[in-house]
Amino acid sequence: MEITAAEEEEAVHRRQQQQQQQQQQAEQASINHLPPALLHGVFSYLGPKELCCVSCTCLLWRRLTRDRVSNSTWKHFYTQRWSVTPSTAEGVCWQSKYGSKMKQVGLLHC
Repeated sequence: MEITAAEEEEAVHRRQQQQQQQQQQAEQASINHLPPALLHGVFSYLGPKELCCVSCTCLLWRRLTRDRVSNSTWKHFYTQRWSVTPSTAEGVCWQSKYGSKMKQVGLLHC
């Protein structure tokens, strides 16, 4: 039994549709579709090195590791590592401050 060109074209079209559906399902199941609060919860188990690496993964995670919630985590890392009393100034990016201090002592993680 021979397959006609039209049948072959239809089979190719069906395979493409299946691939698109699988890709859409994979995208919908992505960790990036979790609520930010849940991702922050996951990130809270990470140390500074791992959190720095996570921030380099994608734009969403970079934003999440630099937002207000994560800023308090970076503030904790900074004060814990250098045993200093943090400033109470608003608008301080503790991830940047932590990274700058690590560069000064030659221990930058990422």
